Order: sequence, then structure tokens, then C-alpha cells
Amino acid sequence: MIPRLPLRKAAAMARGTSASASFTLALISSTRAVISFSRAWALAPDLLLLDEPTANLDPAAQKLVEEVLQKMIAAGTRILMASHDLSQARRLASHVIFMYRGRIKEQAPADRFFDKPENDLAQAFLQGELLWWRRRAVFDPDPDVVKDDV
Repeated sequence: MIPRLPLRKAAAMARGTSASASFTLALISSTRAVISFSRAWALAPDLLLLDEPTANLDPAAQKLVEEVLQKMIAAGTRILMASHDLSQARRLASHVIFMYRGRIKEQAPADRFFDKPENDLAQAFLQGELLWWRRRAVFDPDPDVVKDDV
């Protein structure tokens, strides 16, 4: 178990080796993330917008951040979160909006989306398919858009 030290003391102790420096950077970034979400929670926001909130965090820090987010949700804060982490989305989401190339392809309650998505792109994404390699070029017109609608 890692002893709990004040962050400055831990950073000072870690100076000198590249391994300990990278550990210190990981410790600092994960601590900052937890503190940031705790600060946001203290403001009791109605809505919190997040973009990949636990990207580059170690699993322990990710768990701490998710616990804070779950407490915020339980306290009534609505969270709109962009994520590519399907496991995290399953744990936190109540509703999913699936987008592909900037367009909404499906909106559904999370349990229905993850159990049986209606859109073929959503199905492929949940199966782990890399959609951008299979589908048309980025600049091709969207087949879902009818010319009369444009």
C-alpha cells in the first residue's frame, strides 16, 4: 500500500528518477481530476457537461471519479457526457445518444441501447467494429438526409 503523503511532499520525494517522476505525474493528474469533480459537486449544478472525464486516469482514480459522479447524479445533477468508454457508459448512463460523424443516429434509454440498439451503426459499434474503416468516406453525403430536407 502506498503511504498517504501530502501531494507536494510526494512530488518532492519522487524527484530524481524517470519512473518515480511518471508515478508522480499520474498521481497528480488523478488527484486533480477527483478534486475538480468534487469542486463541481460543491457548486450543486443542475447540469454538468463532461468530455471523456476519466481519460488517462488509472483504474483507482477512475473509480473515485465515477463514485463522485454517481453521488452527483443521486443528488439531482444531470450529466451530459461524451465517452468512447462503453463500460463506463454502461455504469453511469441513464440515456444514450449515439452519434456517428456528427449526426445523431439513435437515442434510447441506456438499458435498451446496450441490450438491443436499433441502428445498424450502433450495433456494429457495440460489437467493437471500427466504423470509420467500414463505411463511406467522411465527405460523402449522408444517406439519411433527403434532398428536400436540406
